[in-house]
Amino acid sequence: MKAKIIFLLFILSACLYAQDKNSCAIKIGGGTFINMKHIIVYHGTDVCDIKSRNDSIVVTMQFYESSGKLLATVVNSGLKEKNNNDLELKYSDSEFTLISKSTKQIFCLIKKNFDPHAKRCELQVWMDTYLPQGFYLRCTPEENYSPQMQNIIFKGATMSNGFSAITID
Repeated sequence: MKAKIIFLLFILSACLYAQDKNSCAIKIGGGTFINMKHIIVYHGTDVCDIKSRNDSIVVTMQFYESSGKLLATVVNSGLKEKNNNDLELKYSDSEFTLISKSTKQIFCLIKKNFDPHAKRCELQVWMDTYLPQGFYLRCTPEENYSPQMQNIIFKGATMSNGFSAITID
């Protein structure tokens, strides 16, 4: 009986390791996040979800103006709702971009790459947008420029198998 339990634990740990190795790492704000349930949770609400599914980038996120007014909703990488005709969504299997046509401001850019060292794909994330209530979110894969988030993301850290990459309360 004891041998069966040890064998089952070994198989379970091997499956979890394989799932972790096959998941795309999300690089945002200087941190690397692997196999997270959510990417950004703001006051208990999932406001940003980024995944790689069937070799495609899948983004679900709400974008806001500085006033807190909803600018656009993206669901499964498609523009579901937009309150501004100036927005343009560009999407391919390896890149996702939400941009202002007139100012060329990039609200969100996600690029999919393969990291040969880690032997897995990476989704590199750039954001220059607002969350609800005017919370400013500006970051690259390597840096976090949002003053409110300086103590939320630990630069250079890698976290995996958690609830949320970034939780803002």
